Amino acid sequence: MKKLKLLIAAGLLGLVGAAKAGDYQVGLDFYGQFVRGSDDSSKFSEYRSVPRGVYVDRLCVETKEGDYFFHLEALKPGLSDQRFTVEGGQYGVHKVELLYDQTPHNLSNTAQSLFKNEGGGLYTLPDNVQSTLQAAANLTTVAPAVFFGSPYVPLRVDRTKGGVSYSYNPTGKWRTSLGYNVERREGSKAFGMSLGHGQLVEVLEPVSYQTHNANVQAEYVTEEMGVSLGYDFSLFRNDIKALTVDNPFRVADAALSGAGASAPSTMRAALAPENEGHMGSLGFNYKTSANSRLTTALSYGIQKQDDPFLPLTSNQKILALAGLEKLPDDSLEGEVRTLNAQATWNFRPLDNLVLNIKGRHHDTDNRTKRLTFLRQVPYDGSISPTVPTAFTNPTRTRRSLAVDYLKTNIGGDVTYTIVKPLSVKLAYDHEITKRRFREAGKVKEDTYTASINAGPIAGFTLRPSVLFAERHPKGYHAEQVAHETYPLGEGTALGQIEDLRKTDEAGRRRKRATVRAQWEGIDSLSMGIDYGHTRDDHHSEYGVTDQNSTYASFDVNFHPTERVTFFADYTWEEMVSNSRSRYRATGYDDAAQDWKTKLKDTINTINVGGDFGLVPDKLDFDAAYTMAFAKGLQESLNVNPPQGSGSQVNSALVWDLPATHTRQHRLNTALRYRLAKNVKARLGYAYERYSEVDWSQDSLDVYQSQWNSSVFLGASQPGYNAHMATLGLSYNF
Repeated sequence: MKKLKLLIAAGLLGLVGAAKAGDYQVGLDFYGQFVRGSDDSSKFSEYRSVPRGVYVDRLCVETKEGDYFFHLEALKPGLSDQRFTVEGGQYGVHKVELLYDQTPHNLSNTAQSLFKNEGGGLYTLPDNVQSTLQAAANLTTVAPAVFFGSPYVPLRVDRTKGGVSYSYNPTGKWRTSLGYNVERREGSKAFGMSLGHGQLVEVLEPVSYQTHNANVQAEYVTEEMGVSLGYDFSLFRNDIKALTVDNPFRVADAALSGAGASAPSTMRAALAPENEGHMGSLGFNYKTSANSRLTTALSYGIQKQDDPFLPLTSNQKILALAGLEKLPDDSLEGEVRTLNAQATWNFRPLDNLVLNIKGRHHDTDNRTKRLTFLRQVPYDGSISPTVPTAFTNPTRTRRSLAVDYLKTNIGGDVTYTIVKPLSVKLAYDHEITKRRFREAGKVKEDTYTASINAGPIAGFTLRPSVLFAERHPKGYHAEQVAHETYPLGEGTALGQIEDLRKTDEAGRRRKRATVRAQWEGIDSLSMGIDYGHTRDDHHSEYGVTDQNSTYASFDVNFHPTERVTFFADYTWEEMVSNSRSRYRATGYDDAAQDWKTKLKDTINTINVGGDFGLVPDKLDFDAAYTMAFAKGLQESLNVNPPQGSGSQVNSALVWDLPATHTRQHRLNTALRYRLAKNVKARLGYAYERYSEVDWSQDSLDVYQSQWNSSVFLGASQPGYNAHMATLGLSYNF
């Protein structure tokens, strides 16, 4: 990446120098910015840098001489969200493009941790910390003092991307292009590990990813036909293969019990595996007659992943167990092949009639071998030696499944213009999905749509549409995947509720209606209204039973004079989902323990602003205000009063969770004054405010007595309140 930076920098200097010889233009915007307020939240600088003091906002150089051109643009150079683009070449013949781009992702400024990063994915704690917590008779009285004042740690991932592309058109019919880019992600993000039920340890996952992409394409295009051929390559590399973390509550692995349990001193998890992908594509279109055309596309891809497996566990007591079976193989040797094919025939038999016939086929062929793992070590702490086999509990013997699917769509649409400007469109789509190692092996869905386009008539346009879809699974076997996964049986595991249907496989009836009404009766005023509602009814007694989404919006634009423009819009959105489930335990599985949950999210967004030419060609002013408010609800109730023992009743009880809220305000204003023909001064003011209420992260400490065997990062994105004033100059010469 450093070499790429040097190459781009050298190219910029050389090309800027060469630009002076031709007809060139240079633009430069630089500002001084003053920031005040409570702006230390990571939300304020989540995907951007907010400079203080003097900085260059934009540098642009353009030049051309004859058929040759050159363009350079630098945005916020030297800052963490800088971007450079360079283009140069000969009009209509060839073009070279260079790109260098950085994007920060500031996840949280409040994360704290006692873990020390030893490098290579290893996080440790001092032995005295582990010993103290292990020996504590009551963790809630000892642990708060141990974790109090844990140092703050960075929770941030920075993305850097560089690339080059070249296109060459030797003739008017031939077009060729090739490109290469590399993206690097560095930093750390939150990662959750578990020591068992109710025992969570949140740590930093070190991020060191690199992704390489290359492509080449050639096209031949005439008025009658077109052919394209392409190849894409992708390579992902992860410098850190696994995460190994000390158990805060155990300094050494415990002795193995007769039941095969050993409290571990470390935890381990595999991270994103390295992989590569290849994709070849072919496109063809042909004018089959004066009023029809056939368009087709075909692509074939191969994705591979073969990272070595980690050892069965990091627990040395279990690894030393006599007779412990080896893993079934050293690596997955994963391979997935994809085939995509689609064709569309467009035919206009009459001037007022257009017909499209469409077909699409997608095949994901998972050729990864099936492996049977005779042992598993949940949470690095348990491997049971009980019957029915001499050494293996059936719930610990599992087989990996190569899940794949095939999807085919056949359909079309017809558009008929009754009388200009009134037309009607009808469409139909039949979809068949076949899945391997899923509960529903085959699913069919039929979709019917109808829409009307009326207008503009006296400036008024109306576009209503309706959709109806019905999905039918052919058989649904709730235990099929479990039987494949557990070849020796599930032991005492309850399995799925027999009447539960997974959302993407359940029968479903979908109804949707939308409408767009727009009025542009006079040149200075336009208004529009949008409304849409979708209802999904799932044919399932358990799981998601129904979903509803609704939106409504209004927009207006007003131009009373050439130098004054006002705009405003408002959007309301609501998503509601209902589900039903049951509290279950071995020997305790009854419909009396059923409960229902309703999830409801509501979002309101307002935008208003205007542009004002105060003095023609001299003084301009613009202002824009945005407010977004979102609210989330989770309401739950027991269908019947829970039955059973006291502990069973308590476990079966459900209740509403506190509502979540986010609210964001943004005000941006700018006053621009032309000092000279090529020089403008800009005075800007911006105000931003963000607030949130979220029970799941607010007031989250590193250690909490309610979770006395857990450790958290305490990461959150609190609200902020910031004022930003800028003063700058723009040069164009």
